[in-house]
Amino acid sequence: ASDKTIKVIILAGNGPIFSSGHDLKEMRKDSSYSAMHTLFNQCSNMMISMKKQPQPIIAKVYGSAMAAGCQLMCNCDLAIAAKTAKFALPGSSIGLFCSSPAVAVGRVANPKHTMEMLLMGETFNAEDAFRFGLINKAVPPEELDNTVMAYANKITKHSSVTISMGKNAF
Repeated sequence: ASDKTIKVIILAGNGPIFSSGHDLKEMRKDSSYSAMHTLFNQCSNMMISMKKQPQPIIAKVYGSAMAAGCQLMCNCDLAIAAKTAKFALPGSSIGLFCSSPAVAVGRVANPKHTMEMLLMGETFNAEDAFRFGLINKAVPPEELDNTVMAYANKITKHSSVTISMGKNAF
């Protein structure tokens, strides 16, 4: 936040997925109230810090964005995805409900589409994600890097102060 040489942040997965969300095996090891409270507070604090970040954050979604991974993507200011990317709030299909991700997804997507994702627990494609309002653009996988960089380069041409003030006001 304090490094004025950084004008845009690009958030991407390090591998074939964007983010699969919380590690369910880790959560099952200690599902006590204290552990869950700590985990969800940590997640909440991170999501709040993304919104307070003065630089715009672009999600570069190559692969899947599932559950809290979908939440992470929705907390970014922009999201560009490969047409092959997949999106889901699958909690209901495994006896959970994606309550925390529902907040972020519900802020960017139509409420009916958010409930469809929550209640069905199914995986949706990039075309659906665009139609739902989850992403700004879906491009062929081989064009993802160049498209994200084109967005980032366009943003860097603008005043960082103006962008930061505008992001904060929005």
